Amino acid sequence: MTSIPFRRSLTGLFLIGALLGAVGCSGGQDDGGGRDRSPDTTDASGGIVDIDGYWSDARLPDPLAEVEVQLPEPKAGEALATAKAQVLSLDRAGDSVRLVGAWLRPTSGPSLGSHELTGGSDYFHQVPWVRLLDAQSGHLIEPLYGAETDVASNDRKNECLCSRTTSKEQGEDFVPEEIELFYADFPAPASQQVSVMFGEFIEPTDEIPVSEGQQFENTAEGTAVFDIRSDSGALPAGYGAESAQRAVLPFASRIRSVTGSSVNVEDEETELSLPADVLFEVDSSELDGEAEKVLDGAVDTLRTTAQGQEVVIAGHTDDQGEEDYNQTLSEKRAETVREYVEPKLADAGLTFSTQGFGETDPLAPNLTADGKPNEDNRALNRRVSFVYQPSGSGDLSVETGEELPEAPVMAGAEAPDGVLASAILEQPGDRGDTPLRIDLLEVAEAGDHVRVGYAFAMADGGPIQRNLFYGSALVKSHLHFGVNSFGLGQNPSSSNVTVIGTDSGQQYWPVTGDGVSCLCTEAAGTRGHGFTLSSPMFAYYPAAAIEEGGTVLRFADSGEWELDLESYLGQQATGAEG
Repeated sequence: MTSIPFRRSLTGLFLIGALLGAVGCSGGQDDGGGRDRSPDTTDASGGIVDIDGYWSDARLPDPLAEVEVQLPEPKAGEALATAKAQVLSLDRAGDSVRLVGAWLRPTSGPSLGSHELTGGSDYFHQVPWVRLLDAQSGHLIEPLYGAETDVASNDRKNECLCSRTTSKEQGEDFVPEEIELFYADFPAPASQQVSVMFGEFIEPTDEIPVSEGQQFENTAEGTAVFDIRSDSGALPAGYGAESAQRAVLPFASRIRSVTGSSVNVEDEETELSLPADVLFEVDSSELDGEAEKVLDGAVDTLRTTAQGQEVVIAGHTDDQGEEDYNQTLSEKRAETVREYVEPKLADAGLTFSTQGFGETDPLAPNLTADGKPNEDNRALNRRVSFVYQPSGSGDLSVETGEELPEAPVMAGAEAPDGVLASAILEQPGDRGDTPLRIDLLEVAEAGDHVRVGYAFAMADGGPIQRNLFYGSALVKSHLHFGVNSFGLGQNPSSSNVTVIGTDSGQQYWPVTGDGVSCLCTEAAGTRGHGFTLSSPMFAYYPAAAIEEGGTVLRFADSGEWELDLESYLGQQATGAEG
């Protein structure tokens, strides 16, 4: 199989009852030792029956994990539509694993269709966007892709080695004729336990074990079916394919200093980055203006944090222009920086080397999911970096003269019952006047990370506002959540929701898989629409983001919520009406 070497090739690529349209997950276990299979609700001979409030088949195995999904949907009016996603099997064979899941409809009330699992833009080619979160090894694992898939495009979410998930929502009680099953094949994780991330907005499940040599057997044939894209319609016997492309993405953290420099951590590698725009003119490798002052600051930082090490100076560009030109420019810029800093650190026991990456190693996607330029991300990707292992507790920041744009302070709001806290996010710009209520739902430790769960709803009520979040990278001033970096532009995402330490001034972005796949809500389940019932979101941040001195939750450049996240650590919202 073809292995995608992370970012460099990819660029070339919450059960909170009826709370606010939330999402709940569990490991598929309860005090009764499994699902309620009481005689009056199940039929061992098979068929669609009521199991724990959802239509299923008693012959199917107990789930390894399950997630209850609740969202406001237009067909449901002012009610929530629900569904349940289950993991029935996660089995390894060689260097691949196969996940088999079930999508269950509720026995009463509006229901969500399995298309909620999808993430791509092709309406007629929808497949489950499912990822494996291997916290022990520090990797986010995407499904296997076909040999012809453009892995640099958001359309890769339509192209996995998997079945289809295309059923739609129902606005009233609905008894399905079949139980939907789905599968997806993945590169085998390094660890024996992983979490499963369903879709673009659903929080990961608890960790579940990976079996070996226990291929899923459909014990409910005729009732439980796969939608397979093949002539036979049968589940493929083997896992994966020899020619499949593999995306095993290391966790990456991005931290920006109030001084304008940023620190990016991936695997064992730390990258202290300076914006190229403060060092060079466009298309130039000659130091410009205040560049020497900025580099003198870098010299001071390296002297205290990198003594005795080899430091790689790496040049990077965005995706504008020809690849060969960008490669050469990145090499020249790296060499120019070396020529300036090396003599000033001759007594620090440092050695330097240079490398140019051109446009092949971005920190964030240069283009939006719909192929439009993302100028903010492009500016971020134009950089010169010092790559080394910081020693001691020195300050990894360099004064660049760049400042974070001011954002309005969000006013507190009366929180709905069960919610931890609420505030109002006003709509920015002059293209609309629809404030949102942001509700804090959860702050939880997650290994080396912290997970923050929140939700948004229209603060002033009223009817559904369709396309409330419609915009683009070019028309973005009115977007509450900024431009979506990981999903379609009209869908709110957590990609620009950051945590800022009140004392340190450090700004933490959501953790990603190598900058191309987010451990966060990549696109809200309510898509581009606004509801009076809330839409859930979440993001993982480095654990260091939760500071004792206080924090600010910043929503793009639209608003800052002064919120002491550390005081809510370990708390979760309880069931309530949105």
